[in-house]
Amino acid sequence: MSEADFKSQIEKIRDASDVVDIIGSYITLNRKGPHYEALCPFHKEKTPSFKVNPNRQSFYCFGCHTGGDVFSFVQKYEGVDFLHAARVLAQRAGLRIELTPGVSDHDAREKDKLLSVSQAVAGYYRNALLKSPQAQPARDYLNQRHLTPALELFQIGYSPLQSDDMIRWARGADIALELLEMAGVMARGEKGDWYDRFRGRLMFPVLDDIGQVLGFSGRLLPGDPRENRTGKYVNSPETPLFRKSRILYGMHLAKKPMLDRRSAILCEGQIDVIRCHLAGFSHAVAAQGTAITEDHARILRRSADDITLVLDGDTAGSEAGLRSIPIFIQAGLVSHVVTMPPGSDPDSFLQEQGAEALATLLTEAEPGMAFLCRIHLERNRDMPRETAVIRAAKEVIAAASKAPSSVFQEHLLTQAAAALGLTRDALRRDVIHAQSRDQQRQAHRAPEEAPATPSARIPPSEMQLLELMVHFPHCVDEAAPFLQPEHFHHPACADLYRKFLQHPGDEDWDLVRECIEEPDPVKTLAVRLITEEHHLFDTEEVQPHEIAQDLILSIRLKDMESHLRRLQDRRKQAEGQEKAKLTEACLVLRSDVETVRQGWEKARPILELHDEL
Repeated sequence: MSEADFKSQIEKIRDASDVVDIIGSYITLNRKGPHYEALCPFHKEKTPSFKVNPNRQSFYCFGCHTGGDVFSFVQKYEGVDFLHAARVLAQRAGLRIELTPGVSDHDAREKDKLLSVSQAVAGYYRNALLKSPQAQPARDYLNQRHLTPALELFQIGYSPLQSDDMIRWARGADIALELLEMAGVMARGEKGDWYDRFRGRLMFPVLDDIGQVLGFSGRLLPGDPRENRTGKYVNSPETPLFRKSRILYGMHLAKKPMLDRRSAILCEGQIDVIRCHLAGFSHAVAAQGTAITEDHARILRRSADDITLVLDGDTAGSEAGLRSIPIFIQAGLVSHVVTMPPGSDPDSFLQEQGAEALATLLTEAEPGMAFLCRIHLERNRDMPRETAVIRAAKEVIAAASKAPSSVFQEHLLTQAAAALGLTRDALRRDVIHAQSRDQQRQAHRAPEEAPATPSARIPPSEMQLLELMVHFPHCVDEAAPFLQPEHFHHPACADLYRKFLQHPGDEDWDLVRECIEEPDPVKTLAVRLITEEHHLFDTEEVQPHEIAQDLILSIRLKDMESHLRRLQDRRKQAEGQEKAKLTEACLVLRSDVETVRQGWEKARPILELHDEL
């Protein structure tokens, strides 16, 4: 997709997404004059400081200073990036839009086809479960397991044992079998004959967090003779849509509850997730047939701060915890562990003991670092205590050294010290040594040039001039003969002014909104311009022409003074003819500075003609 096409798609989404409607679907808005207000969803407060401006299609919180447009709100509220927020809004607006900048139109269309066919297949499986005589054992199984209430919520289906059913359905729906193969549903046998890879299985569609079907997980029914040959579960193969390392089962239902609680329950299987949701633990998810990955942790981090691992009480469960907790630590996630009683899992435990019993286990969950220490000590229990502690401490130090903040690291070391019977200072010293070794290894890599860090403080005159141009676009034309982007002190202001100059006649509000998609610091500046109340221009008596002159004068004067200081510094280091030349330049520039200080009428000829060295 070309950059122009991408921007066009974004504008379609923006036009279809009213900021009041979208934000109002997440939180309660109350009208107050021309604006709306609410308690801010991004920080705790008792008095509403969160404002929504329908005219500017923007929001701003005067308490925590979070603001932006409809895309920014969805990004912040749902903890997703810009592209993901755009997809959420497109889906809400009923727009069939593919947003993949830098991807060819052909690839984008292919992905869109796969999404459509995967959704259609989910419907086929669902219909088969409800109506096919072949699905009676599946319906009986679901009734016996008390899972019938979850059928619609999780779109559970059934794949008929006879693959001919799928083939007939696909041909009737005008879906090519090759496309079903690309989607990971159909496969070819040794003789080239087509078959449904999930035939005879209970089907669990795997959805992304905005409800799009990406793939499937199929479970054999009890008594199926294939269980010893193929395993109980079969997942979709890796496809352009289905990436196990990036998918969490149940995330489309759990994301909102996770955001509300800022916590998540991580189970080991789909049935466990379904049972948790039916019991009221709607923030439960599961990895999709793979160990927890860094991608999983990043996805969880968008919506939660605390992860509770619910593990089976066997060796495999312990190993899963040992692998997962260091990954969570590196992602900055606080972790806890619930180890189920022997022979039980969340599904069976909830059926036998009930929701209150599981809630008690969750409340009493073991801190992740304490679990890490305990399991490592148990693995080395045949060794002398001192040796076991040293080995466990080595694992703890490796994990804690990856913590993204000092406060989080101290929290982890406090837990580890208590579990291992060591002092926190001793562990901290070893963590520092481990981090030092990592830094030394990184130092041997080819250094990358660090980007320039712009000044955090924007000069008031630069901010006010841009505000003026947003309110009165003709001021851009008035400034152009006297002011260039290079005269601005702050690079973000210079970049935005350059955009104004490059798009004469465009609505400056639109240009500023486009900049919300730019990297910082331009994005931050654009958000401020859109969301902050600019009382300087609220009165009818305002004279934008005069204000523009004063602000241009201020910006140019500061730039000239800065240039004069640089010339003077160069003069101090110069000798001979170069020094004489710089002395003359300083005298001329100092005279110009004094003239500019006398006001616009006298400054104008200098500002028009002034050519810096």
